[in-house]
Order: sequence, then structure tokens, then C-alpha cells
Amino acid sequence: MKKVYILILLIVAASSAMAQEDDDIFDVIERNVLDADNINTAEGEQRRIIGASRSSKDVRELPLTAYVVEHVDIVNNCYVTLCDVLKSVPGFRVSQPQSGELGEAFMQRGLLGNTYTKILINGIDIKPSGTYGMTLGANIPIRQADRVEIIYGPASASYGNDACVGVVNIVTREPEKASFTTADLYCGTNEKIYLDFHAGAKVGHGKNVTMLSIYGSNLNVADVNVSRDRDLYNRWNYFLQNGDSLKMANTDGTDFIITPSMITEANFTKYSELFEGMKYYFLNYKGDFYMPEINEMPQRATQVGAEIKYRGLTFAYNMLHRMDFADFGQSTMAYAYYDPKNMQGEFIRRAVISADYKIGNVQTNTMLRYIRYRMDKSSSRGVNWSTEPQYAYGASDDVAFEENIRWNPIEKFEINAGVSYQYSGVLPPTLECERKFDYDSYKMFSTEVDYRDTTYGKFGIYPYNYWQGGAYMLMDFDFNRVTLTGGVRYDYNSQWGKSINPRMAAQVKITDKLKLRASQAYAYKTPSPAQYYYSVGVAMKQDNGAIVTALHHVPSVIDSLKPESISSTEAGLRYDFNKNSYIEVVGYTNIVKDPLVRSWVKMEDCGFKKLPLDKTGKKYIFIPNQENPESRYYNQGGYYVGVTDFFSTTKGRDWTRAYKNETNAKTKLYGLQVIGVIRDIVKPIHLNVNAALTLTMGHENLYNNDALAEQQFIEVDYIRHTPKQLAQVSVESYLGKRGIFHLRLDNMFCSRFARLYYQATDNPYFWTPRYYNLDATVTGKVGKNLTLVLKLSNITNSLYAGIDVKGMDVDLPYNPQQLRTFMFGATYDF
Repeated sequence: MKKVYILILLIVAASSAMAQEDDDIFDVIERNVLDADNINTAEGEQRRIIGASRSSKDVRELPLTAYVVEHVDIVNNCYVTLCDVLKSVPGFRVSQPQSGELGEAFMQRGLLGNTYTKILINGIDIKPSGTYGMTLGANIPIRQADRVEIIYGPASASYGNDACVGVVNIVTREPEKASFTTADLYCGTNEKIYLDFHAGAKVGHGKNVTMLSIYGSNLNVADVNVSRDRDLYNRWNYFLQNGDSLKMANTDGTDFIITPSMITEANFTKYSELFEGMKYYFLNYKGDFYMPEINEMPQRATQVGAEIKYRGLTFAYNMLHRMDFADFGQSTMAYAYYDPKNMQGEFIRRAVISADYKIGNVQTNTMLRYIRYRMDKSSSRGVNWSTEPQYAYGASDDVAFEENIRWNPIEKFEINAGVSYQYSGVLPPTLECERKFDYDSYKMFSTEVDYRDTTYGKFGIYPYNYWQGGAYMLMDFDFNRVTLTGGVRYDYNSQWGKSINPRMAAQVKITDKLKLRASQAYAYKTPSPAQYYYSVGVAMKQDNGAIVTALHHVPSVIDSLKPESISSTEAGLRYDFNKNSYIEVVGYTNIVKDPLVRSWVKMEDCGFKKLPLDKTGKKYIFIPNQENPESRYYNQGGYYVGVTDFFSTTKGRDWTRAYKNETNAKTKLYGLQVIGVIRDIVKPIHLNVNAALTLTMGHENLYNNDALAEQQFIEVDYIRHTPKQLAQVSVESYLGKRGIFHLRLDNMFCSRFARLYYQATDNPYFWTPRYYNLDATVTGKVGKNLTLVLKLSNITNSLYAGIDVKGMDVDLPYNPQQLRTFMFGATYDF
């Protein structure tokens, strides 16, 4: 990485020097000289969402809900990550931090955006096939963005899988008019240091113009400033949030019912035999009886990007690296917080070659893309059941081809069509174990790995390949005051079969300022390799020297899985006061069928058979049943148990977890959103207000997480992790001559919402309380090129919840978010 940064700094210095020597060398060409050989966005088209919607229409003309965050807003509000941007976007709720697996996360219309929203950089996918969802943090080029485009609603008709509730497209700046170089340096709470730069240059004459762009950033935070509240991290919360009692077995086989009132240090000593089974899970526990030892929870991120454009050809490269504390938001009963070296992250590298040409009224785009994903080799998790870190590894390689055509056969009629193909090789995230995975044993597109753990065998190592192809056609027709759009996409996945997803939308201009629109769209979401091959086992050494693996999660029966289906209906009314001010009312529904959930499965149904340990048959373990094809996943010489009452190790456990579709379950979300953007309310101080109120209702069919009960669904009148009221108000003002000073206040109110983990009990741990959050940003220009910035986050120092990590009983009662923090620094343009 040092070599990379040295190269970057040399390029920045060179571009700066060239700009100082001769400004005209980069400004030798007017945009209209490029003519038909190059497709570039004209100055008046800066707000057009070409990448996100596959349409050349202005954002205000699209018959759907869209939102654009401009570069000036990114700079003025000190946004560093994508979730920084989305936090103030109407209807979005973010989690910063969320987990070691995803970094940061966001919710959009009741679904986790990292997995259900398509995230693009310059209109091209960035998500690898080997991750559960798109990993987010300061690894995304936000400071280098010209704009961030957000589309609401399913877009599978355009993009296929993952575009279930929307599309987010980060469009990076280009030196279309002149060369530029910009850099930021910020410092903040807990030794936070952020540095980034972006340099662009334009070289050549006439049609032979080359545009160069190179950028990068680096973030280091010694400790993410989240709550250390004793009530939150009390390790016995595990029992409290699981219900009123817990059935356990004494060493003599006698059953006991443990209630919260019994969990005291005195009783733990008095009834030592009763709690004897827990000792295997507390080998590495550090702290007092209630509160564990908690040290720093660090965060790091790096990204480098480069783009070269010559006439219609584009060569682009991105390297994204992120590391977050691995055990964010997880129960201290099982996970350790004392070692800051336990972090999880990944390298994502994307290389793209694309060609854009125009022949008459036909525009074509041809794209070849490669995405390489490798989990960081040092990724490890701290656990209480082992004195050694638990290491994990994962990898994927995706090669994709895409051809898109835009045709205007007649005025006001546009046809967009395309075909795509992707071939992927995946090593899903491996089983966490005490020995590092042999990274060299996995090769690109391997289906076998020459690696075997002494305890687990090949459990958790399941490399495979698959392919998917698709074709779509979208049409857009304008007739007087009516706009009609519609189309369909066909996809075929070698694992999951075919999917057909249509989209229809219409908009009527009632007057020049008042518009009415409606749309209906469908989408699908295939199970992630990180879900259906997800496996976790805990190897415990017994007193007699035998090793028994407690299975917390096993691979799913893939043949029984299928994609989730999503449908959405939307209607909106928008009134434009002027070019930059409007009010909009949007009503929508979001229906998810056959959701993929974690559920309890019997050990005997996933490749095992019982092995009695005594004549009574009351004591038993499980061994792989070689007559069941599922037994191929497990070490044939091993002994196994499930995790029902998993702190008791003297009684066989019959249950573990796996993913499956809840074919009889359905989630129905109904939303109403009011958005207002008013500019220059008080013109002398350029007072602007952005406000949004999102009201949500609906119901879910939830699976009962009680493993000992019959599997059943319980209908509830809410959508988990979705507040019924969410209010967002941003007030900003530009003061002084030419707006030298900028002040912005971001207010958010969130009503209480339900957690993901559900049990059929009246448990207060299931609900997270409402909260209010206030952020403030102040910027001031010093001279022509230098801008000073101060950002205060969570000024009220609110204790509030983010998004649950796993949606299981191993989560904390709530995922703590950052307390009051500050960041100050400078932006320099030259």
C-alpha cells in the first residue's frame, strides 16, 4: 500500500504542476466538438440519472421517486461514507456501525439496503457475489462523487437480482471542462484521521481527447465511540431476552428451570453443578460476573480508483478495503470485546472496460467487468469459548459482459434494451476456527480445495461455480403531458432457474407545476452463497478428551431454496414551486413473498443420526448419517450436537439452525411519505429546508424462534426494524458574501421499532425505544481554495439502536450507535 500511495502522490503533484504551468493544455476542447464518436453528459444534463435508471430523462421527469445528493452537499456536510449521505435522504435509516461483516448498513422501505438495494459506481455494479451484502464504510468513493443518485422501488426489470427496493449510483467527478485536484484532511474523536484526494486532467486536441481521473482515501479510527453501558453489555442479557426462563440439566440429568432472578454471582457459586456446562463457553471470558472487559473497537478503510477515457472508451479500476471490529453488536455471553485486533474486512477489486458510441439515433454501451473479492487474511472473531481467535475466509471472482442499446426511432420515443452474462466462482465465508485458512489452497473458479481442518474436516469449505444471464427491454414514450414507461427483464440463474420481472409507470402533467405518477414493479432476490452455505460450529473438548462440535448453523438444503419475490406499487403527487423547490406526497406498498429466514432444523433432518451414550438413551450425541447425502458436509469421524439449551453439555441437543424459505409467510408494508424541499426561504441568508415524514404500517408472518415448540407463524401488525414514524428535517444557511459560511443542522426523530429476533413472549428486549438525533456542520472558506470544516454528530449524545447484526439471540439487546463525536479539518482545491 505504501507504493500505491507514493504513486498517487506523484500523480497528484504532476497534475498540479502541469495545471500551474499551462492551464490551457487541459482546456483545448469544447464538448460539442466530440460529436458522434463520444457519449458525454452535457452541462445541462448534470442532474440526469442515466446510470441509475437506464434513462436519459431529467430526474424531475422520471415517473418514480428519486433523490439526488450533489457534490456541493457532500463537501459542505462533510460526508465520508455512503451511509453519511443516506442518513438525511427521506425514508432511510442507517446503522453506523453495524457489524464486522457489513461495516455500515441502511434500511430502505423495510429491507436491508446492503442486500436488497443495487449499489453502483458510475452505473456499474460493485458488489461481489461472495458477500452476504455490499460492505460499506469509507471504502466507497463518496468525497470523489459528482452526485449520488437514489432511485426508490424495485428495479429488477433493469438490473436483475439485488435491485429489489431501489438503486444507488455513485457518479464520480470528471475533468469535463478543466483539470482539478482536491484533497481533504480531517481529524476527530478517538484519534480519527481521514485523508483523501482526487485529481483529474484532460489532455489532447480535437476528437483525440483523453480524460484522466485518479483518487483515493484512507480512514483510521482508534475506537468507534459507542456506548459502554453496563446494562447493555451484561452477558446475562442472553437469558433475559430469550424469555422468562431457561430449561437446563444438572450433571445428574435432573432438569432445572433457570429464571432471571437466579442469575446472581452467589447462586452461580452455590449451584456450581447446575452451571457446570457453561464452563466450556467461558474459557476466554474476561471481566466481572456481569460486565465483560471492553477495550478499543477500531475501524479502518482505504480505497483507490482510476479512470481513463479516450473518445468512447473507458478503462476504470477500483480497489476497496475495509476493516471493522468483528464483534460489533453481538452478545457478550458468546463474543469477546477485549482484543481490538479482532477485526473483519475484505479487499474488493473491480476492473472495467467499456465502450460508448453513437451512430445516428442509436447509442450503444459495451461493458466487460471483473470483480475480485477476498476476505482480509487477518479477519478474526473473539469468542468466549476459546482462548484463540476464530479465523474466517471467503473469496469470489465474477466476470461479466453487458451490452446496452438506446434507440430513439422517433422524437419522444426511446427504447432501452440489453443483454448480460456473468460467470462466478465462489468460496462462501468459511467456518470460523482457531487455525487460519490456507489461502493459497483456493484458486480462481476452483470447485475443490486441498485443505482439511484437523477438527472440522472440510465442514464450512464449499467452493462452487455458477452463471447467470439476462435480457431486458424498456420503452419510454412522451405524448403531450403524458409519459409512459414500461418493460420487462428475463433472467436465468444456473442454480435458481428463471425469473421474469416487469415494470410499468406513468406520469401526467396536470399543470406545468403539478404532476401525478403511478408505477408497479416486480423484483426477485436469490439467496446469497454466504447464506445457504453459512456454517458455524464450536469445538468443545470434554473431560474425557473427546471433542464434540456444537453446531450453531449448518448449510441449507439448497434444492429446497428459491428466490424471494418482491412487488411494489407506488403513486406520487409532486408540486414544483420553482426549479429547486417542491413538495411531494408518495404512497407505496412493498410485499415480500417466500422470505429467506434463519430457522430451527432437527439434527436428524440435516445429515445426522443419534449415537446413544448409555443404555437408557437419555444421553446421546449425533454422528453423520452416511445414508443421507447431507452428511457430506461433515467430518465423518466427528461427534456433534445442536444448540438447544446449548449451555448444557450433558444432554444431547436435537436442533440447530439453517436458512430456508418461509413459503407461507408474507411481509406487507404500506408507506406514506411527504417530502418538502424549499430553497431561499430567506434570500439574504439563503435559508434552505429539506423535510420528510415517513409513516409506515403493515404486518409480517414471523417464525417463532422457540426451538422446542412446533414451527409456526405468528402474524404481527408491524414490520421489524421499521419505525412507524420517521421524521427528518435539515436546515441550512449560507452566510456572508458569496456564501463564505455554511451552517447545516440535521434533525431526526425515530419512533420505537421491533428487533429482528422474535420470540412469542411479551419481552421488553424485543422493542427498541424511540430517539432523537441532531447533527451540525459548519464550513468556512478561507481564500479561494481553502475550506475549513467542523462537524458535530449526535450532539444530544443519544443512546439509540442501529440495525441488528444477525437477527438472532446472539445479538446485544440493541446495536449501539456512536455517541457524541466531532470531526474538523480542511478541504483544499487547486
